[in-house]
Amino acid sequence: MPNAPCEPLDCAVIGAGPAGLTAALYLKRFHRRVAVFDDGRSRARYIDRSYNMPGFPEGLPGRRLLERLHRQLRAVGGHVTRAHVSALQPVPSMPQGGFRLLVGPHALQAKTVILATGVVDGQPALPGLVQVHARGLLRQCPICDGHEHRGQRIGVLGDGEHAEREARFIAHYSPQVWL
Repeated sequence: MPNAPCEPLDCAVIGAGPAGLTAALYLKRFHRRVAVFDDGRSRARYIDRSYNMPGFPEGLPGRRLLERLHRQLRAVGGHVTRAHVSALQPVPSMPQGGFRLLVGPHALQAKTVILATGVVDGQPALPGLVQVHARGLLRQCPICDGHEHRGQRIGVLGDGEHAEREARFIAHYSPQVWL
């Protein structure tokens, strides 16, 4: 973890998935003082191959994407601290406001904060789901993955309005969708 600076960071980025790493990369390119915190749960680590990135028509595994983004960030002097941010509080007494972060036993101040914590996928406790995921057959994002599964039989696991919207969306890619 970076030493607690006397002067607040320009930005603390909480989350080191593709969004957080990209934000930190640009901030470092703009010569900002940035700290990136990662608790190691990026959803991208579980993507076996994404075809949703321009310039990579052959697709790219999520872990490879994260490796590339880490390398790019290091090239501009940035780094990622493996730590959990346990508290975030506004500090109205700072000029133009700001935030206090608690990272382990350390407290930091930042002028701005980017929350790039991503989403946590709800996965039902179904026998065999781990094996289905290992075979690359379980996908989490219809926007990212719908095109690659056009014309195939698709099952949407879920209930309620959100699952219904996902199933209706994915039906644009295949007439064989089950909810």
